[in-house]
Amino acid sequence: MAKQWLIIDEESNKVVGWQRSYSNTIPSNVGKRVLECDSAKMEEYFTLEEEAILQNRFAVVIENDGELYLEDDNRPYFSVSADKLEALADNSDIITFTMTCLDSDDNVIPINESMKFSFNNKLYKLNFVDGVATYDSKFKESGRFTISTTQDYKVKDALTVEAYEA
Repeated sequence: MAKQWLIIDEESNKVVGWQRSYSNTIPSNVGKRVLECDSAKMEEYFTLEEEAILQNRFAVVIENDGELYLEDDNRPYFSVSADKLEALADNSDIITFTMTCLDSDDNVIPINESMKFSFNNKLYKLNFVDGVATYDSKFKESGRFTISTTQDYKVKDALTVEAYEA
């Protein structure tokens, strides 16, 4: 019968992988420790991992004294709006986007700092003032472009704009 182990980072207690072996040889990894698991514990791990992936989070299952749980989600949280949802794809139309930093109760967090965001295959550096930042975007190509939750930040409701040929 195969044995299975979770591989855990010794410093962070994050589960960084798993291994199954029919030779019953305990895996050795420098800077890692292993936790032998039965099928129920592995199913618990896979369920938590799937939940994290659905939230665009990775490597966030924590093990502590045999208990597994998801790491606290401390990514910045934003609402996104736009002055319009369609633009010509000829580099002439401008859409103005507004991003607002929120707490878990949807209250504005008055941050005053710069943050990077990816949109329309570009990286934008947004300067937040009292929790709000705006930026203008033009479109050279037609298509649908979406601002949504990533591994680095959460978006309250994804926003999709369409750029179309004239």
